[in-house]
Amino acid sequence: MKRIIIDKILSNKILVKNYFFVSILNVLALFLPLITYPYIISKLGDELYGYIVFSFTVITYIEMVAAWGFDISAVKDVAQYQHVKHRLNEIVSSVLYIRFIFCMFLLLLLVGALMLFDVKMKMLYILFSGHCIASVLFPGWFFQGIQELKYVTYFQLICKLVFVILMVVFIHSKADYLYYPILFSLGSLFGTAYGLYVMFEKYKVRLIGVKMRNVVYRFKRSTSIFYSRIADMIIERSNAILLGNFIGMQEVAYYDLANKIVRLGSFPIMILNQVLYPKVASERNFRLMRKVMAISFWVAILIWGLCVLLAPWGVELLGKGLMEPSVEIVYILSPLIVTNSIIYLQGSPILVAAGYFKAFNITMWCSLGVYVACMLFVFIFNLHTNLLSILIIQLITNISLLVARAYYIRKFKILR
Repeated sequence: MKRIIIDKILSNKILVKNYFFVSILNVLALFLPLITYPYIISKLGDELYGYIVFSFTVITYIEMVAAWGFDISAVKDVAQYQHVKHRLNEIVSSVLYIRFIFCMFLLLLLVGALMLFDVKMKMLYILFSGHCIASVLFPGWFFQGIQELKYVTYFQLICKLVFVILMVVFIHSKADYLYYPILFSLGSLFGTAYGLYVMFEKYKVRLIGVKMRNVVYRFKRSTSIFYSRIADMIIERSNAILLGNFIGMQEVAYYDLANKIVRLGSFPIMILNQVLYPKVASERNFRLMRKVMAISFWVAILIWGLCVLLAPWGVELLGKGLMEPSVEIVYILSPLIVTNSIIYLQGSPILVAAGYFKAFNITMWCSLGVYVACMLFVFIFNLHTNLLSILIIQLITNISLLVARAYYIRKFKILR
């Protein structure tokens, strides 16, 4: 038995290595904000931090549109053509050109909107733009495609540690709130610059002139993925926007802390999703996915129980006694750990890897339709719009997405 386990690990050496590095990456992405949370709340207060979360959410919409689905389609292309140098150069050049042009155009629109409308804390949006540019240009999709995720881990570690150190040095009171987006953007830009340097110098990738028909081809190929990503982003990010507009910035801060705790419970499956996608896309090993989904479900059940049990302690520790309403939000959102354990694996590692882009998009837009319909129902019939109603709608939406994806996987007999 021991020999079998060792052989399995050795036969999937790259997969295990990437899981290790992505685990570190996700632990950093989730734990560093949680570790710094008590400090930020104590220095800036929950309402001011709510404005920061709100403005950053708006910037992530721009980031998502500028990315245009290449985080998925480009990974598959790089995985297939990583040893064909001229094709690899063409892929990288097309992706970077399109993303950068989109990003700058959208940021100009944002500046125009800020000038036309009366928006509070305008400088937060402007200063977070640096992070948007860095995120759009960061070649994480390249390193994921060549299955060298250690570099992504190194870059993220550097930029996040730089941000945390500078945050403690410069942020001491509410008057220092603008340092938050400045330092966050600087850390992101530094990590992106290092990532591009490694891609160009170590892997000898070069930016080349690309024919317009090739750019259009890659643009169209990623458009279907973009449609699903925009639906996903609207569902994921709209809660903070709705809370900020209709309820209050304090509630945005409460929701943000609870959401971070729940995402912490979901991160083992998120890692599997990132690591398995390039492997399954190239090998089409869907029997592996059937086993992984079964194990993931029971692991998620266990994590759900731990999340509910430890929620009061976690909120007290991270919120310094100022974020008690977040406990109830954790209780409501925690079932998402279980639904997400299946949804993540149903998406890129199964439907997209099997080539069913259209079905993948349909499931996302169906779930968005459920989300919008539920929201309209609440507003049209003048039901009590509060934090609880918004969170319940989130749960209903996730369940509808799980059911829709299960339908198509069964229809196309992918796991048989």
